[in-house]
Amino acid sequence: MRSIWRALAIVGMFGASAPAMAADWSYITSSDSGSDHYYDKASVKRIGAMVQFWSREDATKADVGDDYPLVSDALEEIDCAAGRLRVIQIIDRDEMFQEVERYDFTAEIMWNAIGPSTVASNKRAIVCK
Repeated sequence: MRSIWRALAIVGMFGASAPAMAADWSYITSSDSGSDHYYDKASVKRIGAMVQFWSREDATKADVGDDYPLVSDALEEIDCAAGRLRVIQIIDRDEMFQEVERYDFTAEIMWNAIGPSTVASNKRAIVCK
């Protein structure tokens, strides 16, 4: 019985890492630099015109600088009606998908307009349908 509780405690501790551990990543697009972009289908939450979801940028095969994270997971929110996006949280990961650094922008409500033919416009087209 003790080992069951220990296993549940370990699972609970890693629950916050769900986007990396047990996500349903679906391909969205590739950027000009060669990064592949995905979203976690299981994380999509809709409230009216607002959609919140986890996204992933995989730059392991991209032409990016040495200080650029290899993999980044981001909790994003899109206002489908207004065509704008904001980042709530970013988790940078190494090539083994282990967390390297975490950034929390929850308190900062900064929206960015979604331009045409961008990675963000591809995200919007998928999660806002």
